Amino acid sequence: MLLLLGAGLLLVRFTRTPFPWEPSTLPIKVRDRSRQATPSKLESREADKTVWAREMLAQRCGRTLESLWDAVNAASNKLTRLAAFP
Repeated sequence: MLLLLGAGLLLVRFTRTPFPWEPSTLPIKVRDRSRQATPSKLESREADKTVWAREMLAQRCGRTLESLWDAVNAASNKLTRLAAFP
């Protein structure tokens, strides 16, 4: 059991990537791969525009209805407030 634990620790030690504040001993090609995070950011923005578009619209509509509800609750003449809603 102790031998397996030691082997696991050695495996983790030799396969981990260095932290940003640690000096890197990796070749330049390997280091450049870590900076290629921009495609995932672009994919995320594209998903926001396509997949989540309806959800974003629903949230905006929900905020509008919440503000109307708060205004109606605070008003003394509720029908006048509802008639003034755009």
